[in-house]
Amino acid sequence: LCSAAAFLVPSGDLYTCISQYLLRNPQVLHKKKRTAFWAKHISHRGGSGERIESTMEAFTHAVEMGTDMLEMDCHLTKDGHVVVSHDENLLRQMGCDVTISSLKLEDLPLYKEQLEVAFYAGWFFPLHSVNY
Repeated sequence: LCSAAAFLVPSGDLYTCISQYLLRNPQVLHKKKRTAFWAKHISHRGGSGERIESTMEAFTHAVEMGTDMLEMDCHLTKDGHVVVSHDENLLRQMGCDVTISSLKLEDLPLYKEQLEVAFYAGWFFPLHSVNY
């Protein structure tokens, strides 16, 4: 009297129950990774609201203020040098509609005299920061 169809229904229910249990309790199969360190304060672009973003001045200031982590975006120039810049295109920061990857390091333009503060449209931050 033991048919294959009768056997499949309970095993299907068992499969569903186990799947639901493991979905709700993934730690049964996958142990939680230990966090290497806790970053209470992360300076986005080196603290772009306090100094010119992605510059040594911004990163130094953030470290002096006690930040735990520096966040930065990196790009490669045409000749393989690493450049720290939020944008791949240099239009916003330097006024040139060109990408970092299309230029050699020696051909990179300088920053504009004033940079617009991205989180306050129409506000500008002078290139030479004020001392705090």
